[in-house]
Amino acid sequence: MNPVFIVGVPRSGTTLLRELLSQNQEISMPRDEFQLIPKFCHKYPADRPLNIKEVSEIVKTVNKSAFYYHFAGRVEPLRESVVYRELAEDPTLYNVIKYILLYFSENKSGKYFGDKTPFNLFHLDDLSQVFPSAKIICVSRDPRDVCLSMRKAWGKSYLTAAEKWRDGIEAFFKFENQHPSDSLHIFYEELLSDTDLVMRRICDFLDIEYSSEMLTLKENREKMGAAKGAHGVVRDNHSKFLGKISAKNLSLIESICIDEMKICGYVPVQPTANVKYGTLYRFGCKFNDFMSGFRRHIKEKGIVLGVGYRLKQVIDSVLFKVF
Repeated sequence: MNPVFIVGVPRSGTTLLRELLSQNQEISMPRDEFQLIPKFCHKYPADRPLNIKEVSEIVKTVNKSAFYYHFAGRVEPLRESVVYRELAEDPTLYNVIKYILLYFSENKSGKYFGDKTPFNLFHLDDLSQVFPSAKIICVSRDPRDVCLSMRKAWGKSYLTAAEKWRDGIEAFFKFENQHPSDSLHIFYEELLSDTDLVMRRICDFLDIEYSSEMLTLKENREKMGAAKGAHGVVRDNHSKFLGKISAKNLSLIESICIDEMKICGYVPVQPTANVKYGTLYRFGCKFNDFMSGFRRHIKEKGIVLGVGYRLKQVIDSVLFKVF
């Protein structure tokens, strides 16, 4: 099996793509974001087998992670002795991560194993170091819709959301230039309007057989936004920013993202003069984002679990820039 990773700026349609792609039996992916690969890449070597202590540390980290939180009660936690015994012949970081991803995947066979974690977009060099044969599929969406969606879903400021979109697109362009045959850039709007065409392009890219089942959703895993709970592709889920983002905030978003927008074919609707924002404004945006994360997870999970989940995110964000 070969690795494939779906990446993109969050709220860009990566979940939809994973759900459509997972209808193909050649693809094996967990139904939630693993999130931990950058952390493991920074901590463990990729050029030698791991020892039993290192494998044990990885297993314990996964079992205590926000990722496993979504599987608790449905999937038994990993067992250190079993993982090491199964990988005794070649316990490399590549094989340990592969084992874990397959363990949490419903389909455990096929041509590809992989993961959909949007923020791996910022760690593509790490991915290629551990998985040199990996195929990378990046989903891009209009930054104004991304910023609006982040605002509604997570309370993100337009400033930090726009900067995240710009930096993510830049990161993919850089990787794509270095690895053109292993990279595929698709656009969310095209995925909505011509799902068949986009899925055929992806199948050609991965050299797997196309299936019409890839046009429908077996189960909708989207928990937020206009596509929440939908049983099919929501084809009009685009250009939502029109009439919902003020002219001032549109100018801010477009001034930050303008160069990448033009390359991607997104047309600005406001003058493109730079919008000024100072240190105090930036600090206020960052603090608002930080507190919005706490409020959201406490509301969803309760005080104890919510605070614990958010703290894990914050620690990983500071140490490994995972989120």
